Amino acid sequence: MSLPLLPLSAGLFLMVRLTGLMAAAPFFGLEGFPWALRLLLALGTAVVLAPVAPPTAPPADLVDLALRGAAEALLGLGLGLCAGMFLAGAKLAGQWMGLQMGLGFAGLVDPGSNDPQGALAHLLSWIALAVFVAADGHHGLLWAVARGCQSVPPGEAARSLGALALGVPQAGAALFFAAVSFAAPVVAVVFSVQVGLALLARAAPQFNLLSIGFIVTILAGLWVLSLSLEGVGESVRWESQRSLDLALQTGGVQAGP
Repeated sequence: MSLPLLPLSAGLFLMVRLTGLMAAAPFFGLEGFPWALRLLLALGTAVVLAPVAPPTAPPADLVDLALRGAAEALLGLGLGLCAGMFLAGAKLAGQWMGLQMGLGFAGLVDPGSNDPQGALAHLLSWIALAVFVAADGHHGLLWAVARGCQSVPPGEAARSLGALALGVPQAGAALFFAAVSFAAPVVAVVFSVQVGLALLARAAPQFNLLSIGFIVTILAGLWVLSLSLEGVGESVRWESQRSLDLALQTGGVQAGP
């Protein structure tokens, strides 16, 4: 027995896909972003996109509705996770730099995720999010969903789950690459300073270098970080675009205009 959802099935499945996206995507997925507003945005975007989406067969029964809805939610979550990997990479880079500089004890609670993290991880994650919003990345995510409606019609997300299974590990590799690219200059300089202090302590053991070692490494790390902040914005913009391209491919859309 068919459900009387033929006029509404496309909008319903689109709303589920968008809700999954907004649960995991950067900016939309922040802890302080109200769920009522997320649902309202998902509903409004679905209403706009449903008339131009390819026609989809209505669900045959409640089981079919549940299975297809679950596939749509998984696709939306995958898009959001892939698009947000650059943000996780910035946090990981900040944690790595903080540990190398001796700032691991300076912990803060991130209001966006309610998770404790280091001071540098907190700083870099908010810089990355600000660059993402300034580069119009949050609108790019909605554009990705709109483009994806043509290649993956609403209700047909199950056929993209294979691409999703391949895209999430690729996003994990991109996360590690982003973290290394963000943290490499600071970590390299701090490591060189630590090696120099170790050699100096070996050559002149009468000097108590332990008392100044932490100060020297922290100052050296902050100095290099201040010099590299100008390039951090461009690096974050590039990584966010790379993550968005990966999200497009995961959703079955080819990157590019």
